Amino acid sequence: MSYPNRCLCAALLAVLLFFPVKVEGTKIIVQHEELHTALIIRSDLVYQKAPELEGLNLPASEYIRFGWGDAYYYGNYDRSSGAGLTALFVPTVAVMEVTPIYQADQLAGTTLLVPANLEQIATLVAQISASFQTPDPRQGYVLLRTGFEGRRYYPAHGKYHLFNNCNHWTARRLQFLDIRVTRLNSVFAGKIMLRVATQIDSTRTLEAIKED
Repeated sequence: MSYPNRCLCAALLAVLLFFPVKVEGTKIIVQHEELHTALIIRSDLVYQKAPELEGLNLPASEYIRFGWGDAYYYGNYDRSSGAGLTALFVPTVAVMEVTPIYQADQLAGTTLLVPANLEQIATLVAQISASFQTPDPRQGYVLLRTGFEGRRYYPAHGKYHLFNNCNHWTARRLQFLDIRVTRLNSVFAGKIMLRVATQIDSTRTLEAIKED
C-alpha cells in the first residue's frame, strides 16, 4: 500500500474512533389499559420490516397498536360476565387487535418506552405478523369487526385461556427486546408493567404504576 493510501486509511480510522457510526434505533411503547397490554410501534418500521401488513389497509398514522385476545370478549361491546369467564377457563379462538395511533402522547392507561435497535424491531414485527392467521392471497386479511377508537380485529393463531392470555402474548414478544417476564408475572397486566419498568430502570414510572 502506497504512503498516501496508508495516510487515508489512518485518517478514516481516526474518524471512526472519535465519531463512531450510530446504530439507529427507536423505542417500542408498551401500553397497559384496563386488563390488557399491547405493543405500539412506528408504522414506517412496521411496514419496512413486515411489508405484508400493508395488506391490512390501515389509514395513515404515525404508530400502530397490536394486541391479542379472545375473539368474542376482546374489544366486543357486549361484555357479559359469562363471556369473560368463558374466555378465561375455556380455550377460545383468538383475534389480533390492530389500531392506528395518531397521537401517542395521548394514549389511555399507563405507557412505558422500551429501547430497541433495528434488529430487535425486525424480529419483533415478524413475530407480530406471524400471530395473524395466514390470509388467502386473493382475499387479504379478514376483518372480523371494528370497535372503539377504530380498533380492528382479525383472526389470529392460538387459543385464549387463563394460562395463555393477552398479557402472555405481550410478554413473549417483549423477550425479543431483552425484557424478561416470567409466565407467572405475565398473568396480569400490572405485573408485566412492573417488570418492564424495573428492567428499563424507570424509577419514576415504577412508582407511578405502584400507585395505580
